Amino acid sequence: RSMAERFVARAEAAARETQPRPERREAAPPAEPRQPPGDWSHCAAIPERQEEAEALALADLRRVARDDRAELNRLADKLASEAERMGTGLGPNALPSLRLEAVARGVARYWHERPAESMQAAIRLQGARKIGRYGTGPPS
Repeated sequence: RSMAERFVARAEAAARETQPRPERREAAPPAEPRQPPGDWSHCAAIPERQEEAEALALADLRRVARDDRAELNRLADKLASEAERMGTGLGPNALPSLRLEAVARGVARYWHERPAESMQAAIRLQGARKIGRYGTGPPS
């Protein structure tokens, strides 16, 4: 108990000795300007001579054009890869192409398993093509 009383007494004494911190810090004095007043050369990034300014502007335009070409090539590659992915039946638009492919395989299998009917259907199809090509009207 006496040890606790001594500890509390020491803590209270230390609290009385410390000064409360001010809520605001004192403002630092403003730094001296690096340039003398009235000298605006530190703001002007444009060279004094017109030839130098034009050369810098042209170099900047060439850099922007080069960056734009690189971005355009990157986007063209991405678009080509997306188109290839759609054409090969991969990706989010694959379902319609996969359905069409499945139907085409089913039709091919159906006619492959029935050669006689397949030949009759081919003859009818050839006749319909002739009608469409030569305009001879429906077969009699």
